[in-house]
Amino acid sequence: MNINRVLKSIFLGIIILFPFFVFSMDHKDINEKNTLIHQMRNGNLSFDERLNIIEKKIIENKTIPLYKAIYTTLQADIIVEKEDKSSNKAENLYKNAFLLLSENKNSPEYIWILSRYAWYNYHYTRDVNKIFKLFLELENLVQRTDEKYILEPYETYKIIGYYLSTIKIYDSSNFYLKKVNRYSNVNHAEIYDNIGMNYYRLNDIKNAEYYFQLGIKDAIKNNNSIRYAKILGNLSEIYIQKKEYQKAKNNLDKAYVITKKENNINYLILYYKRLSLYYDKIGDIDLAIKNIDLALQIAQSRDYFIADEYKFLNEKYRLLLKLGNNKNEEYNVLKKLKEIETKLVDKDSDDNINLINYNYEKKSLNEEIKLKDDLIKKNKTISIFIFSAVILLFLLAFLFYRNRKLENENTINRIQNLTLQLQLDKEKLNEKLLQSNQDIESYISFLNEKNEQISLLKKQASKTYKKSIFDSDKINSEIDKILEFHLMTEENWNSFKIEFIKKYPNYFSKLNNSFKNLTESNLRVILLAKIGLNNDMSANLLGVSYDAIKKAKQRIKKKYNLTHFEDILTD
Repeated sequence: MNINRVLKSIFLGIIILFPFFVFSMDHKDINEKNTLIHQMRNGNLSFDERLNIIEKKIIENKTIPLYKAIYTTLQADIIVEKEDKSSNKAENLYKNAFLLLSENKNSPEYIWILSRYAWYNYHYTRDVNKIFKLFLELENLVQRTDEKYILEPYETYKIIGYYLSTIKIYDSSNFYLKKVNRYSNVNHAEIYDNIGMNYYRLNDIKNAEYYFQLGIKDAIKNNNSIRYAKILGNLSEIYIQKKEYQKAKNNLDKAYVITKKENNINYLILYYKRLSLYYDKIGDIDLAIKNIDLALQIAQSRDYFIADEYKFLNEKYRLLLKLGNNKNEEYNVLKKLKEIETKLVDKDSDDNINLINYNYEKKSLNEEIKLKDDLIKKNKTISIFIFSAVILLFLLAFLFYRNRKLENENTINRIQNLTLQLQLDKEKLNEKLLQSNQDIESYISFLNEKNEQISLLKKQASKTYKKSIFDSDKINSEIDKILEFHLMTEENWNSFKIEFIKKYPNYFSKLNNSFKNLTESNLRVILLAKIGLNNDMSANLLGVSYDAIKKAKQRIKKKYNLTHFEDILTD
């Protein structure tokens, strides 16, 4: 076995398989990190137990920036989850994680940390300008990264989807939210619920109800009572819009029982808001105000509800105006609204949300224009490249054709010159034969020389014909002419036969007496075999194929009932 060929095969195999090996290792690494994050986030341990484990992991991985950054971010996440408010300690931990990855800003780990920090600011600080910048960076990185390399894709896509919904980019929000369920076997109800709300805000009631029903089915299936309660509340808004007030009230009553039992203030605040809307629509303004006040109480209990507090105060003011009998309360609400407005300069008020929405749409439009311009430039470059390639190919084809044409012309000239040369050689060979004793030995020598020339000619002819592309018929015709010069002529044959009879008179006499009706072509095959020429040599001299000689011998054998053809050659 050729060792170089083996080494070459091994090297080629390594080159082919290396990208798959790298991808497999990278993908395995992503899966390991996803498992690690999942264990720390979804474990049954207490906050303090998880924090203790993570602090140990940070020490263990102090020389491995990627893992240290992940554990530092998880530490910040757990602190925020435990305290349920913005935290200076968590803020510093997130920033430390970013510093660890300052040289890896396109890495899966950096994208994941950015998503966690964006979510923290979105949920707790409500600084709309800061959040907008974070989410723009996050979305741009996610769009440029293969999904296989997104850490915790379920959370990452969900975070982007929720933010886009907040700034009223509902179609884009649904684009990300519909990706989410591909990466998780749980919490589908949550995603269906939010997709349904996006359709509701787009006034697509049919799709909104469809996704709400999907969410209800999944919530019931997985015993997710609190999500079930929220979706019932969302459906109540649709029923209120359709003026199906009893259906709306039934849903709200069911939702209240579950929400109160779970003591979930995020959903309880929504319940009071919707119940206020219900009473407003059926004309009971006093109860509408009472429920909006309950929503206000919850909003005032958390700093991150300040934008909701502002909305509820506006709603209360509207209801008070509608009621028209409490000027003092109207004044107090207006005074409170003015106080909150100063705090909402950088928060998620409706005005800021609308401004962010405008900036996002503007950014998206600019990116779309840029993409179109890039596409036009790319297409123009491709067109120029294709045109140049076509011209180059045409030029190469022309040069190839011209070169081959010249080669063929030279080949034909060479063959024609060879034809003349061979004609001279033939005359010289015949003259040599005439000058010799012209006995059978001279003829055998003569025939052997002709055979050598014919064999050489055939090899040259085959090589020349295979190389020719153009004028192949003409070249083939010239080659046939060359071969004809070396065929045994009638004159040569007659002279040869005379000398053969002189040399082998008894054999020739026996041949004629024992084998009646031998044809001239039979004689040629037999006599050439007798002087020792094989099938190839006989074929060359007679201008027929090897198979033709072989079949001729078989017919002679059969005609005269011979055991072997060679039996006819014996004296």
